[in-house]
Amino acid sequence: MRRRAFLSLLASGVALRGLAHADDTGDVGDARVTSLLTRALAGLGGPGAAGAVLVNGKVLAKAAFGTHVIAGAGRARDRVSTDSVFRIASITKVLTGMALLRLRDDGQLALGDPLSKFLPEAASLTGPTGKPVQVTLRQLVTHTSGLPRSVPNDISEAALLTLLARTRTITEPGTHTAYSNFAAGLAGLVVGKLASRPYRDHVKDTICTPLGMNRVAWSTNDIPAATLATGHEWKTDADGHGKLVPAKAEWKMGAAEAFGGMYASTDDMLKLLAFQLSAYGDQPESPVLARRSIIESHTRMATGQPEAQQHGVFFWLGTGDDELVWHSGATDEYSASMVLWPKKRAGAVILQNHADVNGVERATKRLVRAALQT
Repeated sequence: MRRRAFLSLLASGVALRGLAHADDTGDVGDARVTSLLTRALAGLGGPGAAGAVLVNGKVLAKAAFGTHVIAGAGRARDRVSTDSVFRIASITKVLTGMALLRLRDDGQLALGDPLSKFLPEAASLTGPTGKPVQVTLRQLVTHTSGLPRSVPNDISEAALLTLLARTRTITEPGTHTAYSNFAAGLAGLVVGKLASRPYRDHVKDTICTPLGMNRVAWSTNDIPAATLATGHEWKTDADGHGKLVPAKAEWKMGAAEAFGGMYASTDDMLKLLAFQLSAYGDQPESPVLARRSIIESHTRMATGQPEAQQHGVFFWLGTGDDELVWHSGATDEYSASMVLWPKKRAGAVILQNHADVNGVERATKRLVRAALQT
């Protein structure tokens, strides 16, 4: 745990002892894995966190740590549980990829299609030298489009499309990896256009609700106060001391929300994780997404990417002997990680209400590997 985080929690009246606790996993809980998970959550150093571990379709552990908000520490209703809702940030891209693949399976698109087929403004894209370039949907989902990383906050659809028409790519499309929220936001516009309704409604109705992800939301205004894990950010006081404080406002992503706008609980994410891993078992096909398409999303999708930057469909892929598949994400107030080991049918997820994406990702990967040790 970082010293500043530890001191900040103590200053806010948070007693670390006893705040990490296991949630009920019925008859399938594993004491060793639950202990590993509760220690991992407590060691992250934030106000609160929750997570779960799944192996061979069984929940080995669910646990939570800390409080929804530092200012409310010690009150029972502020205690984090696996029903608590956090922002999942860029893990939202996984659902965007699922929606695109479902539309592909329905014959409405091909990953090799040019973006301009669906968003005509993309026909005006130019490359680094100023010459016209073409970006494909495959390049959007593998971060090889060359598009800039970011877009303005709370951007409207009209403004996003205008920005697209005026954009010069950083690299020639298809030649380099350049992580792009802009690209994922545009992928969401394609989903909405083909579905003839808002992206968020389509994702909720075709993916989240069928999977039982019932606490999913797109704004803190739509989350009951009793279940919201308030986001926290680091602030420096006049003496130069850093501390975590509740964020005053959420990051509004507007029409680009497909890159990171979703809020969900650990229980929601556990259902998404189970569905992703179900493709490697003998479960019946699901109307949410075909088994072959799930496996495809975990498979190398782009040529020319460096060994350390391989992507599936909005999934990072391990290299060499590393068979993990994952996506993590963070805003200034939250961080999250979902990690799969497809060949072992194992995975884990951790959500927390402050930003430390590297720490969360490392902890989640360690959990997946440790859960399989005997």
